Amino acid sequence: MNLLDYLIKSGYDKPISQKILTAPSSKDFQLIFKFLFSKIDPTVDFDKKFEDEVPVLLKGIKYPFANEISKSQLYAVGSMHAWPGLLAMLSWLVDLIHVYEAFEDAGNDSDPIDDPEGIFFDYLCKSYKIFLAGGDDYDDLIKDMSSCFGICNFELNNCIDVKNERILNDIEERAIRIEALNTEYNSLIGDISPLEKVEKDKLTYSQDIEKFSKFIEHLHLRKSKFIENISRLEEEINIAGKAVLLIIENELKTIDDARADLQRQIDAQDISPEDIDRMNSEKELLSKNLESLIAAKEEASKIFWDKELAAQKQLDIVEKLLLEYSQAVERINKTILDACGIDISQLLISMKSSLSSSYDEPLIDKNIEQDIMVQSKRFH
Repeated sequence: MNLLDYLIKSGYDKPISQKILTAPSSKDFQLIFKFLFSKIDPTVDFDKKFEDEVPVLLKGIKYPFANEISKSQLYAVGSMHAWPGLLAMLSWLVDLIHVYEAFEDAGNDSDPIDDPEGIFFDYLCKSYKIFLAGGDDYDDLIKDMSSCFGICNFELNNCIDVKNERILNDIEERAIRIEALNTEYNSLIGDISPLEKVEKDKLTYSQDIEKFSKFIEHLHLRKSKFIENISRLEEEINIAGKAVLLIIENELKTIDDARADLQRQIDAQDISPEDIDRMNSEKELLSKNLESLIAAKEEASKIFWDKELAAQKQLDIVEKLLLEYSQAVERINKTILDACGIDISQLLISMKSSLSSSYDEPLIDKNIEQDIMVQSKRFH
């Protein structure tokens, strides 16, 4: 049970919520502390200064971290550095109250015959309360304890067997629990221990950190180089920009001078409105003539390309025929004509007539024919 649940269920009569416990005020903390401590020792009056009294009370109930609770923390309860420790202390008080109440319940519900140790503990608790209240008369408590122990002595022999059976059952349950714990222990030692795993992860993370540190250092060096390069480029750009700006200014000055010179020439000319109209008319006429010439040029270009295409086709035909002619001469060189008794002049006349019938213009002139005759005689 946490602090908030305990305060709600134990009858804390002041406003309390999770929001208050997140960052309480000094007043809220004092009220909660006094309420919890009254459950442990109802005789405390808190008549001294709260910040001085709390450390003393915590040391009195043996709070293990009492030396870490300082006055500065009690003055600034809700601060980030003070509240976690104080909240842990309040939770410890709640746990102590639970233990105290559990012992009281066990003392009230137990049978004195079955629990002689509980009788003595009940005596200690009651005598301690009398001590805290400032009293020193314990006679009645001693008589009650003696009477309880007297009853125990009379009934002790009858209870031995019962207690022995309880002890044997407890031993058996503990043996089962020990066996289960041994099984769990063996399964745990078979794997890598959490400490070894954490150390291995720590080594890996350390290596990663070293690598990242080197990489970051490398990036810083590159960053420095980039900054130097950027500074150098900015300087060069500034110098180049100034040079370009100077060139542009000179060119603009030259253009302005030329424009001014042209303007002076125009201003010096003596042109009448009739001359302007005449020049505009001539300009329009020249523009029309230029358009006509451009159209005629395009038409002539088209005709030229058509003629050139036709001439290229005729040239391709001639090259093909020349190739066939060369192949025929090679076959003649192999004395095919001698073997077959074919007249070469008759062959040329036949080729010439066939070519002439296919094309309007002769593709083989008389010079070629004479050359063929001379070559054929050489082979004869």
